[in-house]
Amino acid sequence: MNFLDIKARSKDEAKFRTVKDMLGKGLISKVLDEYDLKGEVQNNRKLFDRVVIDITNGLYCFSLAMNGQIKRARVLDLGCGSNGENAEAELYPGEYYPWFARALHALDIKVVGIDVGSLQGERFEHYEKDLLTPGSLDFLGTGYFDVVYSSRLFSSPELEKRCSGIVRPGDADKNARERLRFVLLPQIERVLKKRGYFITSNPEWTLDFEVSDLID
Repeated sequence: MNFLDIKARSKDEAKFRTVKDMLGKGLISKVLDEYDLKGEVQNNRKLFDRVVIDITNGLYCFSLAMNGQIKRARVLDLGCGSNGENAEAELYPGEYYPWFARALHALDIKVVGIDVGSLQGERFEHYEKDLLTPGSLDFLGTGYFDVVYSSRLFSSPELEKRCSGIVRPGDADKNARERLRFVLLPQIERVLKKRGYFITSNPEWTLDFEVSDLID
């Protein structure tokens, strides 16, 4: 299993242009229109910036992992975000919707989203699972996915709430992240192809590949 660190700093100009091309074809507008959210998001600058960053960072890392061959990929988005009431919705309204999974679906890329929160009404394939539970991914096939993606799962306020009972802004503490890592990492290794990539942003893990944010 290979790792990509979302927060590392380097840039592949060819992949950068690939993502710019996708965005130039109206991807973000398409996602917002599909869920009737264009007015709500575009009238909230902070939320709009968050949506753009989530989608562009995800697509850039994904393009790097797949060497630009993104259309044939199968992606598992863990902690993809939800559209229901939870700790994230309370603290950061709209920011933790499943933006990246929605974007992949809009690009006709095979994506499976998993979150503990509600995903009712989402167009992409989705399942509501508690990822802190051992065996939560047992229903997925071995070696099926090219990429497992997890942008903010390990810093999620909902993770902190489920581990400590506390709802607070900022990252989940290290103990919560380590508990999730212990349960989840062996399952990720099983569902990934042998040369597949796990894209994450957990700062405690040793990662062997550097990527950059698309937005400087």
